[in-house]
Amino acid sequence: MTENKEIKKVEVGDSPFVTDEDVFDIAIEYYKEDKKIMAEGSDKFDDKKAKSRIVFTMRYPSQADCESIMQQSRTMVDFSKDMDVQSLLRMESVRFLTLIKSWSVDKELNNENIMALHPDIIRHALVKIREEIGVHGLF
Repeated sequence: MTENKEIKKVEVGDSPFVTDEDVFDIAIEYYKEDKKIMAEGSDKFDDKKAKSRIVFTMRYPSQADCESIMQQSRTMVDFSKDMDVQSLLRMESVRFLTLIKSWSVDKELNNENIMALHPDIIRHALVKIREEIGVHGLF
């Protein structure tokens, strides 16, 4: 015989919905040396040098974000084949562009300005996002 258990009504703090308050920050340190940007996570990064920091505020992904990321990735990734590292990185880039909410740069947050960032800054941002949310938003 099964026991009837009362199901708890969802309280505001227990909401299963992703909201605008569901965010996390990632910070990337970098410095400029001889007109080259050295970003945290790169092989030649010297932790002892004076650094600047860029902070990205990211949203946690909702189901709609997952669908959007998959749809946008279809033009870059062949889902009929096994996933390779390059395909995963492309999907992570789309996830970054989809989930970024704000940044600490004194420029408008738009794709053109994001794409003008140094690749090592983006690459390390993707690593930090992966550390925070794993593959959520990709599959």
